[in-house]
Amino acid sequence: MALVKIWDKEIKGKLWAVGDIHGCYNLLMTRLKEIGFDFENDLLVAVGDLVDRGTQNIECIELLSKPWFTSVRGNHEDLCIGGLHNESYKRCHVANGGEWFYMLDGQAMYNIAKTFAELPVVLEISHNGKKFGFVHGHIEQNNWDEFK
Repeated sequence: MALVKIWDKEIKGKLWAVGDIHGCYNLLMTRLKEIGFDFENDLLVAVGDLVDRGTQNIECIELLSKPWFTSVRGNHEDLCIGGLHNESYKRCHVANGGEWFYMLDGQAMYNIAKTFAELPVVLEISHNGKKFGFVHGHIEQNNWDEFK
């Protein structure tokens, strides 16, 4: 996957953003119901860190298959990718809530890391005549096009 993705699907409803979910699927779903999120027409963009620290990591990963959800890659996704083959990444990951990942069988770990590696680092979405940019961390430039 390219590091920069331009969203090319129509959003019929509202565009929403959510910060680090960190394996808290039930909390996310409760909040979406509270705000009246429309699962048929709205789009929810996560800014990475879907996993670690909470207990519902697999459910949060499965969100990536939903048509109403997308995400950019955060540092916790990078830790899953790097932790497969790099011991220092693994130690850092475990120290930051990633122990669940290393309890999985090797194929499951590989599949999750592959899914995360396909996430863009930068996502641009045009909605209702405006351009929105999503990244996990801050950016130094004040010009979105230069940053991309």
